[in-house]
Amino acid sequence: MTCTDLARLVGLHTTSLCALETGVKSPRCTEASASDSPWQEVPQRIADCLGVTCAWLWPEHAPSTPRLMREEMPTPEELYADAEMREVVRTAVAALPPRERAVIVRRFGLIDDEESTLDEIGPHIGGVSRERVRQLEAHALRELRTRLRNAAPREA
Repeated sequence: MTCTDLARLVGLHTTSLCALETGVKSPRCTEASASDSPWQEVPQRIADCLGVTCAWLWPEHAPSTPRLMREEMPTPEELYADAEMREVVRTAVAALPPRERAVIVRRFGLIDDEESTLDEIGPHIGGVSRERVRQLEAHALRELRTRLRNAAPREA
């Protein structure tokens, strides 16, 4: 989306949008009798149109948040590379022996996003001790490193 497209969607002139973008114009209300929101109406419309908050767009003007760098949105190429890497890792984990695969999946929360401790994993893979789970994890991680190193594209 271009600056002109966004200005048209929000219903203002491109120069007004550019003034907000460059910091020439403040997105915050300067009047003492500002309504419930500390943000001006136009910046609020811009944020709503983009599906973010004013504080995300202008963290330096946010009323009660520290100055943080804006999070950059990932590019389509980065999203594709991330998805491709997840698939490579998924394939490498699937190729592990069953017990090692179970340890890695539970330890790093690959299925349910809930990471488990060594003690919690033991009963699920045959009642083994935490030390044996640690050994299985270490072996599986060495195997994964080898497989992923071999799967990584070579740079010239």
